[in-house]
Amino acid sequence: MAEADSSRRPSESFVQQVLATHRSGMTRRQFIESAAGTAALAALGLSGCGSSETSDEDGRKVLNFAQTNAKKGLDEHVINDQLSYSLADCVAESPLMWTEDLELVPCLLKEIPTVSADGLTYSLTLKDNIACHDGSTLKASDVKWSVERMLNPATGYKSLYMINFIEGAPDVINGTTTECSGIEVQDDTHLTIKLQYAYPTFMNILGSEFFMIYPEAAVEKVESAGGTWGSGTNLVGTGPFKLTQNDDATELVFEKFDQYHGTPAKIDELDVRYIDDANTKMMSYVNGDIDLCDVDPSLLEQYQNDATVSKELHEYDPLGTYIFNLNLSKDNLKDSRVREAINHAINRQELVDTVLHGAGIPATEYLNPNLPGHDDSLPVIEYDPDKAKSLLEEAGATNLTLECGVRASEQAVAVAIQDYLAKVGITLNVNVLDSGIWTDRWRNGDLETTIFSWNMVFKDSYIAFYTLFHSSSSAAKGSFYSNPEFDSIVEASLSEEDADKQVQDFQQAEQILCFQDWGTCPLYYPKRYFAAKPYVSGMKIGNLIYHFRDVDVDMSQKQ
Repeated sequence: MAEADSSRRPSESFVQQVLATHRSGMTRRQFIESAAGTAALAALGLSGCGSSETSDEDGRKVLNFAQTNAKKGLDEHVINDQLSYSLADCVAESPLMWTEDLELVPCLLKEIPTVSADGLTYSLTLKDNIACHDGSTLKASDVKWSVERMLNPATGYKSLYMINFIEGAPDVINGTTTECSGIEVQDDTHLTIKLQYAYPTFMNILGSEFFMIYPEAAVEKVESAGGTWGSGTNLVGTGPFKLTQNDDATELVFEKFDQYHGTPAKIDELDVRYIDDANTKMMSYVNGDIDLCDVDPSLLEQYQNDATVSKELHEYDPLGTYIFNLNLSKDNLKDSRVREAINHAINRQELVDTVLHGAGIPATEYLNPNLPGHDDSLPVIEYDPDKAKSLLEEAGATNLTLECGVRASEQAVAVAIQDYLAKVGITLNVNVLDSGIWTDRWRNGDLETTIFSWNMVFKDSYIAFYTLFHSSSSAAKGSFYSNPEFDSIVEASLSEEDADKQVQDFQQAEQILCFQDWGTCPLYYPKRYFAAKPYVSGMKIGNLIYHFRDVDVDMSQKQ
């Protein structure tokens, strides 16, 4: 947009009217439609440049969305949270894709990869002429390069367990080479990926955010000039939207990519505003400044009782479990009787009904109900404070004090657990930490107890168990759980071809983890909600991550 002519700039009184309007909570549209606003705009010949009103008038479909700023950039080889993925996924894509109905389908590929008889070699065929946002064409060599970039320790990829089983991956990870020997490019659209051992879950990973593909030349152009990939508009991919504006702090703009290789997006533009405060975000929604946002559980009851917003709330069930994480490396938590007592001290049904206002299902075990191996016959983990007291007495831990570090988003649940534990004689000191500090302390194993949700991007119970509780990875996830029998059962489940036998493996592993060792403390399976205006259609969330390829906006209703 060209710089405005000073002779046509709004008067001071007009600016004061706008500011007063903003403070009063009146939306821009309400102001424009008011007598003063209409007269002022007509006199000055102004039309809210860049606003949704201009977009309404020229027929473009614009969706205004708001979410918290994770402040981690948009490089999917570095980020690992759903907030960042929801935005980065507009731009970048994986070879396969999980639909909102959790069905695995081709994305960059023509078809689901074929797998060799020994389960080691995956053959991938890219679609022809996949256009990138910078005008280039995606090639099989970009897929190989992207994986090697993830493996390169300089990148800071946080999910190496998702790809470190590729043949040659360890050599890249330890810095011996930058080229992964297990990935071979045959031509511009064909490549093979060979694994060190059969790993059926790899097919699922090919459709996840853990396997995003970037054009090599675009990334190297940014980084060679000293820029940061994923910051500002330094993000190029093959997705249905291209990133055109991003100040990394307050807002982003994504525009429909007309050369997209798949089904075109239904909206022309996605405007994203960062609003960290949950209450402020919902007020913006109520005022009509945004069309779509998530609803924090702390505000759910308020808006369920709102005559208008209650009709615009949509529920979905992510593949996750909230746990009160117990760090088994800490002396206070090494006795399984103490861990069992903690489990029996918590009234999960009451927690869900009161603190969460119903936005959850009390946990019966660790595995989410929608994951293979979840035992539907199990009752909610028993609330029995008398039993908890008895177990603590047996363990000689009647004057136990525990430390709990949590983020602000989990504070209310932590305080409730503090009260439950106090009733059985355990003192829980709750410390609210900045998100970044929490992450560092959690990964370093410094937190004696904490609360978080472990969510699966796809239905895979092997990864659900392995990443948090297998002895080879549990330290990095702050649990420090270790049981050779549990490890061997989880490992055996990976190669089990009989689905019924695999379910039995998962249930056996669950019994050992949750009810023999009491190695963790599952709290509840979360229910999530988003609010969408009546003119927004097609919004569906498969698992935590917002995708906008199927969303539509009826501009006639919006106006």
